[in-house]
Amino acid sequence: MSKSYKKLNKKWVAKQEELQDSLRRFKGEFIIAGIGFLIIVLFVIAEFFY
Repeated sequence: MSKSYKKLNKKWVAKQEELQDSLRRFKGEFIIAGIGFLIIVLFVIAEFFY
């Protein structure tokens, strides 16, 4: 029983790490997209006012 439990635990840990990694990558992409979006919005506002 403990052997299969350890195996399952290893799988779970690997899954968690994979999830963390993809989350980190997504956060990085999201920040980059957010900055790009803010720059576009600022340009539009600048065009609107000047």
